[in-house]
Amino acid sequence: MKKVSFLTALMLVGVMLSQAARPVFIGRRGSAYGVENTLRAFNAGADKGYDMLEAHVRLSADSVFIVSHDGKTNRLGGNLKVDKATLAQLQEEVYSQQREDSVTYTGDRLCTVADFLDVCNARGVRPLLHLKTIPGIKDNDCSLMPSLMSLVETKGNRANVLVLTSMPGVVEYMQSNYPDVEVWFQADAKWNSMFDWIVEHHVNVDIQKEAMDNTTIARFHEKGLKVMTWTVNKLPELVELWHQGIDYVITDLLDPVEPRLPLMVGHRGCGYAVENTAEAFVCGAEMGFDYLECDVRVTADGEFVISHDETTERVGGSMKIAESTLAALKSEVYEQTRNGVTYSGSTICTLAEYLDICREWNVLPVIELKWGTGINNDDFGNMPRLMSLIESKGFRNSCVILTSMKKCLDYLHELYPDVQLQFLTSQYWANHYDWTVGKRMDVDVNLEYVDEGLVNMYHDNNLKVNVWTVNSIADYLKFRDMGVDFLTTDRLSPRAVPSR
Repeated sequence: MKKVSFLTALMLVGVMLSQAARPVFIGRRGSAYGVENTLRAFNAGADKGYDMLEAHVRLSADSVFIVSHDGKTNRLGGNLKVDKATLAQLQEEVYSQQREDSVTYTGDRLCTVADFLDVCNARGVRPLLHLKTIPGIKDNDCSLMPSLMSLVETKGNRANVLVLTSMPGVVEYMQSNYPDVEVWFQADAKWNSMFDWIVEHHVNVDIQKEAMDNTTIARFHEKGLKVMTWTVNKLPELVELWHQGIDYVITDLLDPVEPRLPLMVGHRGCGYAVENTAEAFVCGAEMGFDYLECDVRVTADGEFVISHDETTERVGGSMKIAESTLAALKSEVYEQTRNGVTYSGSTICTLAEYLDICREWNVLPVIELKWGTGINNDDFGNMPRLMSLIESKGFRNSCVILTSMKKCLDYLHELYPDVQLQFLTSQYWANHYDWTVGKRMDVDVNLEYVDEGLVNMYHDNNLKVNVWTVNSIADYLKFRDMGVDFLTTDRLSPRAVPSR
């Protein structure tokens, strides 16, 4: 699994249609950058900038609260049972663990809850104590909770600690005896059957992401409750959850960032390869674009391919897309001169290949629909198949679909209301203003016709503005200062533009 970089994570903002706030980022068992639940993992999580750090609470044989997910230390390279060993015995073991990026960490030792709270206090990070079921902390026996809470208070964390438990009895005990302490219920697959109990006790919930559907968050929000989910380690997953309004995410390795605009879109991939080819998309991903834009057409045999024009002539070919099979189109080798540089050796790229590149490189897709068989204002026959492909690649809730074909947008707006849409227009944007506002439709406008008034009009209606095609630093600065949300470019490097 790739580490998700700070720059890559900037793309998240673009899909927050509901203008949802940035979720709270929680370092799972500290982070993936050390043996889990150890001081190195906690300090690395603080270094990453996590808002909170999660630690699992157990008890040693000599009644010391220690941090360990499992009841045994086997999977960390030890051989002790936590509740049968003293703290001294446990801390004699030296742990080793291979983490998500196939990096093996060694030399770490068990830490206590007191040590964990000290790290949180020293690093200014809020602690999350995840309670495991142990004698004295379980549904029908909370006799150890006063000792644990006394430790929390001694360390000065009573006002900011979050206690997480899967035990309803512990929730009720905490609400009765420590009403000022924030307690969450880990519901996971039980959330639906326990929904009424959760609402009755007005307790926020933690639900494993695989146990949620696309209505889960909204159902709890309607009751005034927050939702946390685990474990979110892939950017598309985070984007979809953020889009749905998730409040807290538990992650091993995703970088927490604050939203920053404008998001940068690589036009047809980028300007440093034959346009709309795999090489252009990979190059754009390497440049650090938040999104990659492509143009979709339909071949004679019903395949979705990437091409701006109806023919392949401008990239060195000689075929009409709609009259050629994919196999025939793949036989052509393209060549194109861009900014005085000639690029050659590329072939046509399918939509599936493009989406695979986006997924591999953790970049989000911007898909422009061109007039084609079953994708036009008179015929939507291929639209369900197109959307099925996008969904199968994991991008339904994180892609942007744009087109100048209004009826196609009407179709998508009605049947796929969760998909982010943009209306592509130029000098006549004002003629379509009322329609875009009425449809709650973002816009993509040619740079020659974008001014501060246009941006303000759409922003006043909580709609986003994309501008194309911006290829100079001067224009970048102008549109950045206007507050545009997306900026589409052939060649401006996201790593080189000012104040990025």
